[in-house]
Amino acid sequence: MKWLVTVSAVALMSCSMAADVTPKKPQDAAKTPAKQEAGVADRKTQDAGAEKVKPSPEMKKLARLIAGRWQVEEKYEVTAFTPQGGEGKGTEMIHRGPAGLSLILNYSSNGSMGEVQGNGIMTWNPKDGYQQFWVDNGAAGGALWLGKWEGDSLVFTGTEQMGEQTSHWKETFSGFSNDGFTLTFEMGMGDAELKKFMTLKFTRMPRQSAGERRHGMGMHGRPISDGWGGPRADSTLR
Repeated sequence: MKWLVTVSAVALMSCSMAADVTPKKPQDAAKTPAKQEAGVADRKTQDAGAEKVKPSPEMKKLARLIAGRWQVEEKYEVTAFTPQGGEGKGTEMIHRGPAGLSLILNYSSNGSMGEVQGNGIMTWNPKDGYQQFWVDNGAAGGALWLGKWEGDSLVFTGTEQMGEQTSHWKETFSGFSNDGFTLTFEMGMGDAELKKFMTLKFTRMPRQSAGERRHGMGMHGRPISDGWGGPRADSTLR
């Protein structure tokens, strides 16, 4: 009898377990497609987010105008910093940063002001417009300039601490053509006291004058298009 009771109990437990397990299978199966759909949705969201990281029209425009390799002629006005005026010559390489969201500037010259080495980065956002952060071997730290278009000229403004005084600067890109542009600097103790400090003439450097093979650069020093008209991120000398 005990054996029969035991067998019956085991049978009942087996039926009970079967009753518990059997209905769950379709439920579990129903959950799988939902999880898969959720995973696909997450991937689509991530892909959509990645697609949004594209260069703005403002950066595309700027890259078309100033990206490339340039020969530079410097002219210094007669000022307290340059009482005799002066001249200089140099080069600047301007190429596209990651994802085309910035332009990276590498500048080098020699002349009346001695040897100048500088680096900058230009970006754009809807709140502040153009931004340029610049550092060089003339002073510790760096300077942040904000820029906007004024007609056909791109104008950056900023300030720099010089001892106990704050100097105001204005940087104007103008005279754009297929082969060059002009960069003019003004400075003063206030916006109303700005005077021309120096003028830089940029001329696009022919490929053969570089004397080296340049990856990602086309005829006459122009960057090879990568689909939006700007230079490639790897457009560097090597």
